[in-house]
Amino acid sequence: MAHRKPLVLIDGMTAQLPDGDTLAGVVSIADATNLVAKEALEPGQAVAVTAAGEVMLASAADAVKSEVTGFATAVAALDAVVNVHGEGFLTVGDWTAGTGAAALVAGAHYYLGATAGQITTTAPTTGYLMPVGQAVSATTLAIRLGVRIKL
Repeated sequence: MAHRKPLVLIDGMTAQLPDGDTLAGVVSIADATNLVAKEALEPGQAVAVTAAGEVMLASAADAVKSEVTGFATAVAALDAVVNVHGEGFLTVGDWTAGTGAAALVAGAHYYLGATAGQITTTAPTTGYLMPVGQAVSATTLAIRLGVRIKL
């Protein structure tokens, strides 16, 4: 059987996966940044950036908090520095803080929910619609931040 290479996006163009590259979800410098937490955060919670450049829990019910910047990757107390992952693949062992359930639904599309910091497979019908990604497994979310739409 012939060895086949998967198709990937490179600089916005479809191409075969280059020799030596893998599809493993590795965080690069461009994928994540460190910011100060405006409130306590847990891994997998969706966050938005304040006017002061701090991160707070995102919510589809609030105009100020509905623009998702990324996801907390670790526990952070108020005023602590937290790593925020905004692109690529994010693996969290227990998604309870971010979804209300321990595991993601593989293949499901996720949206920002009305509960602060949580994402959901059910698109909201009020507030703001903010697509955030698709689960590729029970523990890994392919982050794809979409355009926020006022409903």
